[in-house]
Amino acid sequence: MMNKYNKRPNIEINGWIIEGWNDILRALQTKAAKTIVIDCYSGVLYNELKDVFKKLRHDVFIDTAELFKTEKEIRGLTAKILTEDVLFGHITHLSLIDYFDEKKLLTQRSYIENNV
Repeated sequence: MMNKYNKRPNIEINGWIIEGWNDILRALQTKAAKTIVIDCYSGVLYNELKDVFKKLRHDVFIDTAELFKTEKEIRGLTAKILTEDVLFGHITHLSLIDYFDEKKLLTQRSYIENNV
């Protein structure tokens, strides 16, 4: 069986999308946002961004970086697919969910259900 590599992965969402930081912050201040979730690409000034979002009115604040497995666990998951070459490894059968700590996710879901 041949795997198909998705060059343009996407996620469908129900809700609204806003482009540009000033517009995002303005909307979050005026909308009845109860839950704020931060998820960024590497290279983003993550702590600065998180500090700005924490100042916004919110009932629940979720930092997805806190929900991942430990570095040691992730290295164990990926050891067989990594090579010495910094650019090339092997195609993985892991999914995004495999990198998250199940207990942390369950705790966060429970917290959201009880506070939103």
